Amino acid sequence: MSLKIWFNLLRRDMSILKSSLKTKIINTSVITTTNLLVFAYLIPGLSENQKYGAFIFYGAIVIFGFFDIMSKVTETIADVTGENALSHSLVIPLPPRAVFLEIIVNWAASTAIIGLVMFPLGKIFLWSEINLLTISYIRLIPAFITSCLLFGSFSLWLVSVIKSLEEVQTLWFRIINPLFMFGAYFFPWQEAYNLNPYFAYPMLINPLLYAMEAMRSAGLGSSGYLPFWICMLAMWAFIFFFTEDATRKLKKWLDCP
Repeated sequence: MSLKIWFNLLRRDMSILKSSLKTKIINTSVITTTNLLVFAYLIPGLSENQKYGAFIFYGAIVIFGFFDIMSKVTETIADVTGENALSHSLVIPLPPRAVFLEIIVNWAASTAIIGLVMFPLGKIFLWSEINLLTISYIRLIPAFITSCLLFGSFSLWLVSVIKSLEEVQTLWFRIINPLFMFGAYFFPWQEAYNLNPYFAYPMLINPLLYAMEAMRSAGLGSSGYLPFWICMLAMWAFIFFFTEDATRKLKKWLDCP
């Protein structure tokens, strides 16, 4: 019975997501196209790395989904400090942990849409750089799904930490921007290590790094990237931590039993 209620709750939230699907697809198409035009055709003319377009493409799948899911943080904080619809979901016959897990899965589905739209666009613009036959799908699919769940759990954790709209600007300046700049979007971790190990080691506490390295390892080959299964284990460790800590903090904040 509880499982049926959980799926009904997820279906309700997914129907809300469906209403914004057209806008999400258009926005994703525009930002993907502009980025691929710059990094696939302009930057290589100034760089020795002629595969930079594909490199950025796999990173963009991660980072665009990450930025999309961050909007959920603001929306949820505004809800909890306003109408508090979240508290209404907590009165249904489900343990609070199950409600929070449903939110994570729903948000993960939202960010997955970004990646699913980007894949065909990437192939069109980077035709020869992305060889569909050399992609390790047995690694790419788990890495993609895990990264989506990572961002869902991370966003819920941010809600539990921030707690007020006044702190959202601080969130972007102090957390989101550093994670982005040092999350291996523009360069692989190995290059940072080769440049300066003391600069590279602190990057290992960044959850974005493991999503970037795992996706590129699966799509471009493992050479030059962190070991794939270490990235997967690290992402699941972060998922567990964010989910558990967010559940504990939110239960206390929302006065749940």
